[in-house]
Amino acid sequence: MGKNYKTIAIPKKLFKCLNQLANNSGFENTEEFVEFVLEEVVNNEQDNNNELTNEEKDEINIGLKELGYKS
Repeated sequence: MGKNYKTIAIPKKLFKCLNQLANNSGFENTEEFVEFVLEEVVNNEQDNNNELTNEEKDEINIGLKELGYKS
């Protein structure tokens, strides 16, 4: 089953820069490079959103101490 795609518009100057980066990075085409970059940005953002807050870490540590796993 193939991927579903949606088209977006970007400025020609930006596309030219992306095309050059794609060629210099060994990607088959600009679209493959742009997809890779966007996936990296989204994954990085998702990873940042999944980090525990200090309050959550403190609650976990208190719970572990109460259970005897930490002193």
